[in-house]
Amino acid sequence: MDFAVVPVPPAWDRTHREDLVRSAFEPFDLTERAPLRVRLYTGPSEGPVMVVSQHHLITDYWSMIVMLRELAVLYAAESTGAEPYLPAHGYADFAAWSLARAGAPLGAEELSYWVRKLTPPPPPADLPTDRPRPVVRRQRGSTLRVDLSPSRATAVRAHARATGTTPFALLLAVFHVLLHAYTGRADSAVGVNTANRERPEFADVLGYFTNSVVHRVQMAPDQSFSSLLSSVTETLLEGLESGGVTIENLAERLLDTACDYLRTLATALDTARKEELR
Repeated sequence: MDFAVVPVPPAWDRTHREDLVRSAFEPFDLTERAPLRVRLYTGPSEGPVMVVSQHHLITDYWSMIVMLRELAVLYAAESTGAEPYLPAHGYADFAAWSLARAGAPLGAEELSYWVRKLTPPPPPADLPTDRPRPVVRRQRGSTLRVDLSPSRATAVRAHARATGTTPFALLLAVFHVLLHAYTGRADSAVGVNTANRERPEFADVLGYFTNSVVHRVQMAPDQSFSSLLSSVTETLLEGLESGGVTIENLAERLLDTACDYLRTLATALDTARKEELR
């Protein structure tokens, strides 16, 4: 861990966002420094401020929520003298379990499922853009945020409940329809991010657990949305049941282009609990 104490004058406070942002987003040089950087700003009149930065190599969103909760538990234990609770398992345990699973018959069955599902591979996701894409992608795209109104969100939940599916599956079906509208293709595929924490002993372990699976749908010209939703739900459940296969394992068996959907088109649902941190 790259840890440093940064003394600041008493007049410095949390409004100095430029200092915090600069510290948080300083690039990682993994050849020289650890992928975990902690800066403790001491001296402000309102109390110390700690900035924790992690490379995505070692963390995911779920782990960030767990880490914040553990910091709160440890701080409270240090203040009161109580014994803190920490998980009995670590990421090394998860890695060993994952390797054993991949080498077991279940891992072979899951890999075979994806080979069948992605052979032949889906057509390229040639979405129309407002300008030509650069030859070398630099990850400098912008972010467009669109919030569903409370009434629309309620309607999504109600429709999902009435059709025996989930809001995520319903929104995923709508996403496939949107892709069809833009590309004109009936065969579409997107990456679905999963928490990959189905085993309870790994629920509170820190590390990069997130895994992506390909969700592929082939629409019929006269297919109704209800029928599409049923197909999306069934395919989603099948994919999640075989979700232990990593993109690296897939790339070894398939052309790398078959895994492009995990990098270019993806959808996810945030289910991490963070209410207790507010």
